[in-house]
Amino acid sequence: MISHTHSAILSKTSCIPVRVDVDVQSHGLPFTTYSGLAGKIITESKERIRSALRNSGFVLPARKTGIHFSPSACIKNSSALDLAVAVGILGAYQIIPQQSDDRAFFGELRVDGSIAPIPHLFALIHAELQRGARTIIIPASQKECGVHFKNAQVIPVSTIQDCARWLTHNLSITPIPYVHPKIAHESQRSLSSAHLFEQRALEIAIRGKHSVLLYGPPGTGKSFLTQYLPTMLPPLTVQEWMDVNVVHARYSNDFLEKRPVSICLPTHTASDIKRLVDQSISGLCIFDELHDFSFAHILNLKQLLEDPRLFIVATLNACPCGNAFSESVPCVCSRNAIANYWKKIPASIRDRFSLHLLVNDRYHCD
Repeated sequence: MISHTHSAILSKTSCIPVRVDVDVQSHGLPFTTYSGLAGKIITESKERIRSALRNSGFVLPARKTGIHFSPSACIKNSSALDLAVAVGILGAYQIIPQQSDDRAFFGELRVDGSIAPIPHLFALIHAELQRGARTIIIPASQKECGVHFKNAQVIPVSTIQDCARWLTHNLSITPIPYVHPKIAHESQRSLSSAHLFEQRALEIAIRGKHSVLLYGPPGTGKSFLTQYLPTMLPPLTVQEWMDVNVVHARYSNDFLEKRPVSICLPTHTASDIKRLVDQSISGLCIFDELHDFSFAHILNLKQLLEDPRLFIVATLNACPCGNAFSESVPCVCSRNAIANYWKKIPASIRDRFSLHLLVNDRYHCD
């Protein structure tokens, strides 16, 4: 008998829906095989799932069982598939009905049959809803991850036995009610009269989602302006809140209530920068001291600056000594030194910044 269920996994930084096919045969040696690039976590769950089903009172004859995960192109290495595999086995043994494609199952099974929480659940649920699922079964200990999905029926279950009883209509479980997401907004701070022009320019940039390049002498307030920027951002809409937290759930288990702000520094590695950029979707991404980044990281900005979901602000000095455009300290750099300094940031990158804002010390000098 063949049965199938649906679930999802986190592969690198994206969530992938997974179909689990279970084939129980009446002939052949009684053992279980996995196919479809099952990782070590999946293969080690074989005995744990069998023990969970046995300790929950299910009598399963010893038969040859084949379990296939699709798509086969990516490695499946997550315990979030345990519940989907167990439900597929019960369906193949005809203990429960066959499951429709609009259902998805998430949860890690313990040997006593209870369902343990899993990481990244909010993002996994969203991936299955994008696929077309309308009923999601999740661990009862993670109800907070299912309250913000308006067009889905989210069912919390504590054990595999409760899940099977609900699937056979022998147990009534109330779906998790929808709760409107909590959206916060940081109050705007006031700037001194020395930065009124910069404040107006940044307001225009935020309204039009224009990327900004701040340059000028050190100590004139470039980094201060980047710290002030988050207070100028508008509050999240409900759809933006969903998009932000789907990305955030891949790295953390809490929820963001306001727009994310990521600060990339020259000491960060390529993987750190990629993670920070991903987390700044619909928010603010700051590249502080852009000239100190490696040339490869600067070239990667070309693609990031073309992404309409990103609002990027970069800061840098205007010359090697930093005093170009200063009205209080003379610049000691030669023309060739300044030209070589700006060569590290190609014109194709500079031109993609919609707004170049000079922050000098005209109003800061005595």
